[in-house]
Amino acid sequence: MFKREPVNTVFFILLVLLTYAVFQCQWPIYWFLILGGTWFLLTIIGSTNVQLNYFYPALHKNPGVVQQKIALTFDDGPHPNTILILKLLKKYNAKATFFCIGHCIDEHPEIFKQI
Repeated sequence: MFKREPVNTVFFILLVLLTYAVFQCQWPIYWFLILGGTWFLLTIIGSTNVQLNYFYPALHKNPGVVQQKIALTFDDGPHPNTILILKLLKKYNAKATFFCIGHCIDEHPEIFKQI
């Protein structure tokens, strides 16, 4: 269970206990850096790995699909290079999703029609 809320709760409790230990038991103050660094490292790992679902549940695999597949997407088009991409897609009988921008569509309406 590597979720943001439990991790933050555990580290908050550890911070309170560490504060007590530093001021009452004379522990070295660098323990705050160790605790903060550990929390920061876990948060970075959770933030950069989608499969951990650290912040929000994310769909990263579908057990119903047995073949490995990828999805091709192209953003911010149409662009003159889009014609080359369309030729490659046609050559290999591949499909892709194009996300187009309004002013680019106005600049290249013929390419948009080909998409």
